Amino acid sequence: MEESNPSFTQKFLGVLPYIGAMVDPATRTTPVRIVTANPGGLLKKDMFIEAVIHTRTQKNVLAVPVSALLRNEQNEPFVYVEAQPGKFAQRMPTIGAQQNDEQEILGGLKEGENVVSQGSVFLQFANSYQ
Repeated sequence: MEESNPSFTQKFLGVLPYIGAMVDPATRTTPVRIVTANPGGLLKKDMFIEAVIHTRTQKNVLAVPVSALLRNEQNEPFVYVEAQPGKFAQRMPTIGAQQNDEQEILGGLKEGENVVSQGSVFLQFANSYQ
């Protein structure tokens, strides 16, 4: 995390060890805790700063539509992939973060595999009767 204040020419570096669990619907804010080195004691209590949060973003992320993910009896996620034309197989992917309607896949699927994203619940229903 990088913090600055227009009163100072230098930037301060810190970490964000705590992010509140709730967002206030009226102010659309959440409490956070920033731990920052304060060389020279320039930063004071209740001083406003501008903060830029750097995240660990990955450029090449494998993702599937959230609608493709189903859950088994043990509440584990699975998807159907087209194993052969007209034939489908279950895969148990390891899932990561969700953003909008996309679910990150950390493992269990390969790039280029055709994943059933619409109607997969019908495949699940049909397999439960076999």
